[in-house]
Amino acid sequence: MTRAEELDPILLSRAKAAFLLGVSIRSVDYLISKNELPARRIGRRVLVPYSSLLAWARRDHPESFGPEKDSESVESMPARGASDRTGSVR
Repeated sequence: MTRAEELDPILLSRAKAAFLLGVSIRSVDYLISKNELPARRIGRRVLVPYSSLLAWARRDHPESFGPEKDSESVESMPARGASDRTGSVR
């Protein structure tokens, strides 16, 4: 075991987990509330196991995470500046 491996944290704060995943803290909270991302409570702190972050990031997630939205998916939306059938630019 190298010295760097000895210093790597086992549990990460929600903020650090969000940073590593490239999402907001609110998204991490959502994943925790839906039991998609395991977390540990130590006093007032909510900590996420590093191994859980890696496991979650390696899974395929066809559905988006976050609150359900009734809007169209990004794939079905026209490109910015594309015109609709009436000829007007969106």
